[in-house]
Amino acid sequence: MKDFLNKLAEVKGILPWSGIVLVVISLIAQFIPALSFLTAGNWLLHLGVIVGLGGLMVADAL
Repeated sequence: MKDFLNKLAEVKGILPWSGIVLVVISLIAQFIPALSFLTAGNWLLHLGVIVGLGGLMVADAL
């Protein structure tokens, strides 16, 4: 776990940007019928918000 956090410290901002990308994918998937499985239950949106906010907290701590 410590090695993982050290890697994240080297690339600050990767988790918040990953969260933003997941939220944008969720937004786009709502309008494409073939990708509707991604928006069922809004799990992709929730995952993006959790990753983004968690990334901000980890970035501040490191």
